[in-house]
Amino acid sequence: CIIKGSISKAIQLGHIMNYKENDVLTKLCEVTKGRIIFTGKIKAVERRVENGFLKGKVEVLNKNNQTYTIHYKNEYLAVCYDGNIIFKTPDIISILNKSSFIPISSEKLIKDIEVTVISCASNPIWYTEKGLKLVGIASQNMNL
Repeated sequence: CIIKGSISKAIQLGHIMNYKENDVLTKLCEVTKGRIIFTGKIKAVERRVENGFLKGKVEVLNKNNQTYTIHYKNEYLAVCYDGNIIFKTPDIISILNKSSFIPISSEKLIKDIEVTVISCASNPIWYTEKGLKLVGIASQNMNL
């Protein structure tokens, strides 16, 4: 089962990445209805395996010396700043290598990498009551 248009969108994103057109990040955000949250450098990574899931958080320091914390359970679930959740599932949170724009999965997070963090809209089905029960932040039982 797949959401209509997912494969076409993946192919479109692949073309943007493969052909390294001008302003890749802007084009990625246009196609995904995304936006740049911030850029910065990873300053700390915490990870553990719990009940078969890779769980933890990563702290990123932006150019204004502001620290953002991104919580994950295999996938990125929430971006927090100053103790407040500012982005969360079902929005798609991605940490990209700042220069190549290649996504960095949670198991590949390493201190001192420069990153760009973006948030993209999910398919509208995930914002419904049933969708939020399945993928919303409350369904993750996270103690942020």
